[in-house]
Amino acid sequence: MNYNKPELLSPAGSYQALTAAIHAGCDAVYLGGEKFGARANAENFTNDTLPKAIDFAHLHGVKVYYTANTLIKENEMQTFLEQVNFLYQEGIDALIIQDIGVYQTVHRYFPRLALHGSTQMTIHSLEGAIFLENLGFERVVLSRELSLQEINYIINNSKIEIECFIHGALCYSYSGQCLFSSLIGGRSGNRGTCAQPCRLPYELYNGGKLQNTPNNKFLLSPKDIQTLEIIPQLIKSGIGSFKIEGRMKNANYVALITSIYRKYIDSFLSNPEKYHVDQQDILDVHQIFNRGGFSSGYFLNKNGIDMISITRPNHQGIKIGKVDKIMNNKSFTLSLEDKVNQGDCLEITTSNADNYSFIAKENILTSPYTLNVDVQGIRQGAPVYKLTDVHLAKRIQEELLEKDKKIPVKVMFTAKVGEPCQLTMSYKQHIAKVWGVIVEQAITSVMSADKIAAQLNKTGNDPIYMNELNLTIDENIFLSIKELNALRREAIEILINEILQSTKRVATIAKYNTKKNVNPINTVNINVLIRSMAQYQIVKGYAVSNLYLELSQFSINEIKKISEECNELAIKVYIALPKIIRKENSKQIKDSLNLIKKLPIQGMMIRTLDSYELVKGIGEILLDYSANIFNNAAFEFWNQHSIKRFCISPELNLKEISLLGNNELEIVIYGYIPLMVTAQCLNKTMNKPCNNEDIVYELKDRKNIIFKVFKDCKMCLNTIYNSLPVVLIDKYKDLKAIGIGHLRLEFLDESPSDIREIMNYSIGILNNQNMSTEDYDKINALKNYTRGHLTRGVK
Repeated sequence: MNYNKPELLSPAGSYQALTAAIHAGCDAVYLGGEKFGARANAENFTNDTLPKAIDFAHLHGVKVYYTANTLIKENEMQTFLEQVNFLYQEGIDALIIQDIGVYQTVHRYFPRLALHGSTQMTIHSLEGAIFLENLGFERVVLSRELSLQEINYIINNSKIEIECFIHGALCYSYSGQCLFSSLIGGRSGNRGTCAQPCRLPYELYNGGKLQNTPNNKFLLSPKDIQTLEIIPQLIKSGIGSFKIEGRMKNANYVALITSIYRKYIDSFLSNPEKYHVDQQDILDVHQIFNRGGFSSGYFLNKNGIDMISITRPNHQGIKIGKVDKIMNNKSFTLSLEDKVNQGDCLEITTSNADNYSFIAKENILTSPYTLNVDVQGIRQGAPVYKLTDVHLAKRIQEELLEKDKKIPVKVMFTAKVGEPCQLTMSYKQHIAKVWGVIVEQAITSVMSADKIAAQLNKTGNDPIYMNELNLTIDENIFLSIKELNALRREAIEILINEILQSTKRVATIAKYNTKKNVNPINTVNINVLIRSMAQYQIVKGYAVSNLYLELSQFSINEIKKISEECNELAIKVYIALPKIIRKENSKQIKDSLNLIKKLPIQGMMIRTLDSYELVKGIGEILLDYSANIFNNAAFEFWNQHSIKRFCISPELNLKEISLLGNNELEIVIYGYIPLMVTAQCLNKTMNKPCNNEDIVYELKDRKNIIFKVFKDCKMCLNTIYNSLPVVLIDKYKDLKAIGIGHLRLEFLDESPSDIREIMNYSIGILNNQNMSTEDYDKINALKNYTRGHLTRGVK
């Protein structure tokens, strides 16, 4: 059976990594610039180095995708468009994007530029994939949490090309739904500056009881994924592009990982029946980087301890021995299972916070080996790891980095007496023809076919080699070597220029222009999101304009009761869908929606664009802050899709919000903001079976800050909430002044008395329109709260 060959897509965080990936056999690379990419801390490319990178890739038949996979602020959109115009002229093959406002703008001015939906768009269902397909996206990078079965379902029922990560780091949260780094430290993953709080240690508590040990504290740190053993299944599934993560990695890493996946993709396609992964390649992959081993990601797993690097978050290398004896605190005997070469870096696990690592000063060929060093915390039996291997680095350098990949060229040379000689070089559809001097009959020095071939084959440092040569020459002709060399150089120059110019485009005029129409806000509405009947019984007694019900927390009968009562109370009811609706939950959700649309509800609130098609026709549609609206172009897009109201992203500050023009804006003025939504389950991470109980865990970080983790077993989601609620109740005048007419209170698990108090002074303040000293005292009495990003924002 013949299978489609997937694209091998490699990371290029630097020019060295780009050339390494190409020499190692990738089909495409993805890279970023100085702004707008999800890896702002990588070396990346400037507008001075981008043309060189694009040309080098295109010359070798490799596509280049530019990562614009972040959220773009309103005041950045014109600069962003200018960058896209630059890339468009230079021949970029596609943009990888997150922001729907970017789609709206780029598609308008650059309709022929291919767009790929980033994993940051949180596309996790067939509905989401088809939504992008209908918009004209060429490709979508699916959420990494999807199983191979789900991916197959999407591929078989849509036409959009599918891209999946097959190697590298894995986020703990669904991409695009993580605010942990942003709200805790001001470094936003949605802006490319994630500080990776998932790689930090945490203590886990259930009912006040500690659940993990000091040796198992990296509870949110996933192992990297490695899929060599399941390459056959991935190819059979029809995934169009195999993506390697790693724009923060060096050229050695990129070269090795690319070459190994190139080897095994080609191996399966050439001989599927004899597919086998060599153990040495597995060792090399571990040696270059691993976090305590690998997992195959979510392709074949749902979640669990096997996917988490629970003992350490960083590179572990390969275990090569242990501490055999401790003579004194300054002398240790190591029992080694493999040789160590001078320059290798070894690490010994200690009982201290930091392990002890050192560079081998000599070749270690025998065991035991005595190490004389003054280090505290080394214990007998402690494992010894090889973090770096100089021989592997040398092999990568010699076999991959120094290997000059050239393109194969077909050469035809004609030399007939009395006519100008002609040299033709061709590569794929590109042709270069040049003519030389008139060929003369030789008198003494004859130019033979062998001599001509030898001269034409002297390509030196040029990026081509002569793959095929056809000579049509008369006998006994004369041509100078100088003339042949000049012809060859001219033909090569023309051919290369022809290849590169074929991808260039003409600049377009792209002027960012969206209308901002905001009328003065006369009435401010109080809206409340609740999660239980107990909360409803309290809230219904207040002058609430709109009530949001978390669908996964209410039965249909409860929704019926609430909607009918609220209809009498003139409170509009909206049903809030879960952020993530996987295939296994899709039928249940659709069945519920078929019943809900018969009830007296006002409409639906969706959290990601995947849910849009599910709720069409069920009243008004509201868009929650998790949809990541950052600019007016995004408003324009969703207005065209009949969205009634928008909740502001918690990553925007007051000034940035003021630039947004829409009369149906909402902001959370009280509530615990979700930091992460994950398919992982802390119950499973602790190696316990799923108990289908929606319990609340607590995570304590190094600063003794506690974050609540809510399990939703029905949807198979864990949600980590901020340790402090956002409180903006006293900022309502500032919010009203910039056009926000809807203020939302979100209740999580507050006590009935707390809910009443928050409701009382929220509505009281709005009714009186002025805050008394007592009102300020009530807010300050909360003591521990955050303003979120309202005053600071994210970079």
